[in-house]
Amino acid sequence: MTNNLSKGQKTLLKAINRKEKPSTSEIAESNRVQEHYSSRNTVNTVLKRIEEEHELVKSDKSGRSNTWKLTSKGQRKVEKLLREASKKTEKDEAFFDSEQAIDVWSQYYEEIIPDQIREVELGKSSIHINYEKLEKFDAALADELLIKPDEVIDSAKTALRRIPEISNNESMDVRIENVSSIDTKSISEISSSDLNRLISIEGVLENCTNGFFKLVEADFECQDCHDVYRKTFNEGENLKSPYKCDCGSKKFTVLNKRFENRRYLRVKESPNVRNRDKITVVVDGDLAEDERKNMKATGSGIRITGYIEPYRENKNDDHYKLRLRANNIEILEDKWEDIEISTDEENKILDIAQRDDTKDLLVRSIASEEIDHMELMKEGILVWLLGKTEHGDTHILVVGEPGTGKSHLGRHIEEKFPKVIGTVGTGSTGVGLTATVRRDEITGDFVAEAGQLPMADQGYHITDEFDKIDDGALTDINEALSEGTISLAKANIQTKISAETSEFSISNPENDNFDRHQERYKQIPIPDDKASLKDRYDAIIGVTRSDWNNEEEKEKELEIIDTILGRSVGSDGSSTGSQRRDTVDTDLLIKYVAYAQRLDPKVSDDAQEKMKEIYTSIKEQEGPDQNLWDRRRFVSLLKLSIAYARIDLSDEVAPKHVKQASEFIRRSLSSIDFTIGADDFDELSSSHRNRLQKVKDAISTLSERGDADDAEIQDVIERVDLSEDVAEDVIENLKNKGELFEPEQGRVQTI
Repeated sequence: MTNNLSKGQKTLLKAINRKEKPSTSEIAESNRVQEHYSSRNTVNTVLKRIEEEHELVKSDKSGRSNTWKLTSKGQRKVEKLLREASKKTEKDEAFFDSEQAIDVWSQYYEEIIPDQIREVELGKSSIHINYEKLEKFDAALADELLIKPDEVIDSAKTALRRIPEISNNESMDVRIENVSSIDTKSISEISSSDLNRLISIEGVLENCTNGFFKLVEADFECQDCHDVYRKTFNEGENLKSPYKCDCGSKKFTVLNKRFENRRYLRVKESPNVRNRDKITVVVDGDLAEDERKNMKATGSGIRITGYIEPYRENKNDDHYKLRLRANNIEILEDKWEDIEISTDEENKILDIAQRDDTKDLLVRSIASEEIDHMELMKEGILVWLLGKTEHGDTHILVVGEPGTGKSHLGRHIEEKFPKVIGTVGTGSTGVGLTATVRRDEITGDFVAEAGQLPMADQGYHITDEFDKIDDGALTDINEALSEGTISLAKANIQTKISAETSEFSISNPENDNFDRHQERYKQIPIPDDKASLKDRYDAIIGVTRSDWNNEEEKEKELEIIDTILGRSVGSDGSSTGSQRRDTVDTDLLIKYVAYAQRLDPKVSDDAQEKMKEIYTSIKEQEGPDQNLWDRRRFVSLLKLSIAYARIDLSDEVAPKHVKQASEFIRRSLSSIDFTIGADDFDELSSSHRNRLQKVKDAISTLSERGDADDAEIQDVIERVDLSEDVAEDVIENLKNKGELFEPEQGRVQTI
């Protein structure tokens, strides 16, 4: 086992020595460096490793970012390398031959992965080589693996076949993993300079061809002397016997033919990469047999390690394209659970959860610098992100007039929050949004191609301009939201593609603007023949512009503007927003949501009783031909109650969380002009109105007595003739309605 630096690492040290504090980009542009490393990111990764593990280089923190210099230890190392180089010829520096490589592989199997070798002896068809472990074992061999993967992997297979217990296993595969820690590229970064190099890419599996067999080898027996010849066939070659036997005969009989499974994958750039390039991937052997890594993974995130090769679609064409020959495939379970949270961040998250206004703080923190209103839609986003449960995903539909900021808010979530895929519905059909079948350009076979919804499988999807979607796609969307799958039955493809995603749809009303003379829920742009799609949404939120012709709405809008201005700018012109109305920055907000998603709150007995009370009270209000609520709505209440428990970082769903969920549903229904006259949704009841008025009168009286426009919440609670819990609920209700706001924690003010 050797701890020497690889040739590539030595080249990096020499490149740093040539310049005074070179940047990563300057180092990467060196021709000699490019022989070993194909991108600036790779160079940066390897330099950090040399810094951490060998202490030969140091990044200059005081100057420009990503500049490097040699340490004193590194300087001595370079001087030694230069002395050695002057004594050696180019031939001396060449890597050892294949027999030497086979010997190193044999030693690696024996010392590092004996357990895997025993599994192969018992019938396993492949071994996995961790690149980082190989690099520590023998840096020179690891270096060659990046530059000449085909030759080095062949030597690894030969070393395997020399193990007596598995010498007869001719289909043995060697899979390389963890190359992503050294050399990962986006699809759009791949170029001809990567030809025959080992790299890793990450993307989304768009489609996969049916499996077929490729001729690999055949044995031919001479009909005269009976000597046997084994012939290997290159891609595209037909079965053809040797030209002539050593005895002079040209007559041969085919004894054995060995075939290998093959598929072609089409992988597109990950959603977070703007340039949506695609690449063809060749998959052979046991990888082509593994359905989880091909057909059934359509729409999943995928990491592929392999090497770039040129190919021609037409043998008579001189133009070559690039494709990736896969050596290893990993399905990426791309989830929020992968987000790392430091101890310091966890402490901040727990502090937020202890506040009395946790939910309000999180809601107003969503796009706080861009959109300072639309609290109901923001709250919908929050429960949507926290509403994945064993009872299903949470789906939200927002129907709003143009110019209200709904699309801008949706784009903010798509761009800033991880694991969220967005689609604009203009002109969308089942092709782009759900799934389709098309003919593959290489094989001519029909293949299933995943749209955006399957690509958001196990995650979150936002559809903007939902009202512009083609009617034909709505049926597929209905299936995706209800069953978590999209069915395909076209050409020779009959399959179901997984699409278990939480959907957030943003739409204009039927005629773009709401007709004020008709209930808004009747203007939701889902055709009557697709009415069941409406039931898939756990909440439908209406968003309208203020009616400037309505004096009351006009006055209220101006009061909101004045309040915002007063909250944002002090008398001296300085910003006072952070003092009056605190928020959480987006990074910490994302970490909070990720932390909350990991909780699995159990529904307490009291919460279960509260849900049954709500359901029973609403059903009792129904007339003979009414169905105000059904089991789907009850499940929505359950999922949303769990979401509100997660907001509090609670491991139990309590009655207060059920009340918050029912209040959110009530406000959502009210926003589309739909009301349920049950106790828990009694917005129009006289007792409820009296409670609201009592609280507002108390705030007015207390603010008139003091010097400020606001009042202490505790003083308000003590003044009104209501229990503390009821008074708090009323204050929360008024805040959600936009009639109160909290200028600072513990104080409220009327708008």
